[in-house]
Amino acid sequence: LNQHSSRSHAVLSVYLDVADSAEAPPGRYGRLSLLDLAGSENVRASQSSGGGLKEAGAINRSLFALAQVIKSLSLGPGRGPPHVPYRDSVLTKLLADSLGGSAHTLMIATVSPLAAYLDETVRTLHYACSAGASHSRPVVESAK
Repeated sequence: LNQHSSRSHAVLSVYLDVADSAEAPPGRYGRLSLLDLAGSENVRASQSSGGGLKEAGAINRSLFALAQVIKSLSLGPGRGPPHVPYRDSVLTKLLADSLGGSAHTLMIATVSPLAAYLDETVRTLHYACSAGASHSRPVVESAK
């Protein structure tokens, strides 16, 4: 919301291999993905132009693609479309196994208590509630 703010998604992935002893090959493995998603931007309110407008459009498109994936996953088996659109954005490709695969997923939504941002807060909370309704089946995987 200002000229110094970062307008991008940030992704940090930590890969873990667990072995029973120092000499044994890894028996279990996992990945911890931490994401800081940029919020959607109301282009009219921010009066973005040029590169900022293009950047805002890309962020909004990736968040829309993520919302479509979450919507597909939250409908559950038999009720949703047979295809989950993971390939619609780089963000959803990165999150495919975290959202609908064999992982636990947690979303923390940051909102503002100010009345001026009420619309954005409501949209953010609706987005987070939709994410909470998605279904995954966490399992412990062994290295091959």
